[in-house]
Amino acid sequence: MSDEFSSPQVMKIVFHGKLIAVAIFMTIKFLKIKGVFLFGWLMLYSPISLQAGLPNLTLSQFLQTLQKQHPLIKQQQLASSISEQNFLSTLGAQDLLISAAGQVSVDKEAFVAPNLSTDSRSHVASVALVKPLWYTGGRLEAGYSQGFMRELSSVSTVQGYSNRVFARWVQPLLQNKGGSLTRLEADVAELEQSLVQWQALEQVENFILEQGLIYLNWMALHASDNILVKRLNIARDEVARIRKKRQSNLVPQLDLIRAREVVVGIEQSLEQIRSESEGLRHYLAVTLEQKHSSLTYPDTNWEQEHFFKALSQLSQLPDLESDTHLRLLNSLTDSETILMRQHQAAQDARRAELDLAIEVGLDDLNPDWADSFRFDQPDVQLGLQYTFPFKNRRAIHTEKRLFLQIKQLRLERASIRRTLAAQRIQLRQELMTLLPTLTLNQKQLSLALRKTKEEIKRYQQGRNDFTFVLQSQDNEQAVRQSRIDLMLKLHSLYLQYLAVSDQLLLNDFSLNLEAGI
Repeated sequence: MSDEFSSPQVMKIVFHGKLIAVAIFMTIKFLKIKGVFLFGWLMLYSPISLQAGLPNLTLSQFLQTLQKQHPLIKQQQLASSISEQNFLSTLGAQDLLISAAGQVSVDKEAFVAPNLSTDSRSHVASVALVKPLWYTGGRLEAGYSQGFMRELSSVSTVQGYSNRVFARWVQPLLQNKGGSLTRLEADVAELEQSLVQWQALEQVENFILEQGLIYLNWMALHASDNILVKRLNIARDEVARIRKKRQSNLVPQLDLIRAREVVVGIEQSLEQIRSESEGLRHYLAVTLEQKHSSLTYPDTNWEQEHFFKALSQLSQLPDLESDTHLRLLNSLTDSETILMRQHQAAQDARRAELDLAIEVGLDDLNPDWADSFRFDQPDVQLGLQYTFPFKNRRAIHTEKRLFLQIKQLRLERASIRRTLAAQRIQLRQELMTLLPTLTLNQKQLSLALRKTKEEIKRYQQGRNDFTFVLQSQDNEQAVRQSRIDLMLKLHSLYLQYLAVSDQLLLNDFSLNLEAGI
C-alpha cells in the first residue's frame, strides 16, 4: 500500500517527539513545577505536538494523492478502454468466415414397378470462404464441393462423381442497402466511446469536488479550533481576574458564575469542533487508504496569491460563457447522435427485403473419379428473393419510440444547458459579491487590533478595567473566525465553479492545478 505521508522519517519524528515529551515529563516531576506538569502531559499525548515537524497537507496534495490511490479514479479510467474493446469486437462482423457442410442420403424403394426395386445412396461435402461486404451489406462466397452418387436397381447400376467450384454474390437492394443494418452495432459502439469518456470524466470530477469540499470543511474546523483555543484562554483569564476580585468582595458571585459559564460554553464548542474535525480526519485517512496517525493536519493558509489571482481573472469573463466544452452537454450530444443512428436503422428495417443472388460455377459429373476434375461444365444461377411483412409493427413502433426519445433528449439538453449557465452565473456572482466583504472584514480586523492596542494602553494608564482588554481581544478572535467562514465559502464556491465549468479536471483525468486550486 503506497502511503506518501507514512515514511521512516515520519516515524522517526514521532518517536523523537515521544522521547522529548517523556524527558520533559520526568524533568517537571523532578522539579515539581506547578502548572507546567499539564503542559508536559499534553506534549506526551497530543497528536498535534507529535506532528509539529511534519508539513501540513494542502488541498492540491490531498486531491493529487486521492487521484493516484482511489479505486474510483482507476475504475473510470478503465471505462474508455473497455468501450474501445467493445467497439473493436463489433468489427468482427466483417471478418472472413469458413463455412463447411456435409450431407449423406440413403433412399430405398421397395416397389417402383413390377419386379423392380431401387437403392440410392449419395454424399456431398462442401467448403466455402464467406466475406461480408461491410459497405454494401452483401455477402461474397467462394467454395468447392465434391459428391458421390450411386443408384442400384434390379436391372442396372448407375454411379458418378461430381466436383464443383463456385462463386456467389448476394446483395440487398432495399432493406440494408449500403450495409446500414450490418454496420449498426459497430457505428453505435464507436459513438459510445466518446460518450463513455465524457461520463467517466464527469463522475471523477464530481467525486473530486465532493472530497475537496470535505477537505475544506476539515480545514475550516482546524482553523476554528485554533481560534477557540485563543478565546478559551481569554475567557479563563477573565475568570481568574474576577475570582481575585471576588476574593476581595469587589464583585458579586453572579459575575464569577457568568464568566465561568462563558468558559464552559467555549469548551463545549471546542469539543464539538474537535469531534467533527477528528471524524473528518479519520474519514479522509480511510479515503486516502492511510493510517489515521500518519495523516498530517490541513494547511490553514487560505489566502494564497494564486487563488486571488484566479478570482480576478474570473471577474473578467463575459456574462455568458461558451458551453461548447461542457462534458455533460457533449455527452448528451453523443447520446442524440446514437439515437439518430438507431432511428435511421429503424427506418431501414421497415423496408421490404429484396435480395439479388448471382452464382457462377464450374462442375463436372463423371463415373470415373479422376475424370471428374475437368470442370468443363459451366453454370450460372440468378435469383431474387422478396419478403414484405404486412404488419411490421416492431420496426414501426421502434422508429416512433426513437423519434420521441430524440425529441426528449433535445429538450433535456436545452434544460441542462440553461441550468448549467444559471449555476455558473450564480456561483461567479456570489464570488464577486463576497470579495468586497473580504475587504471589509480585513478593515474590521485592523480596527479590532487598533482597539485592543488602545484598550491595553488605557489599562496600563489606569483609565479602565482589564475586562475591556479581554473583551477587545475576544472580539479580535471573533473577527478572525468570521474571516475563516468567508474564506471557506469563497474556496467552496470557487471549487464548485471549477467543477460546473469543467475546469477542475483535465481530459486525461489529471487535476487542473493551473485553475487556481
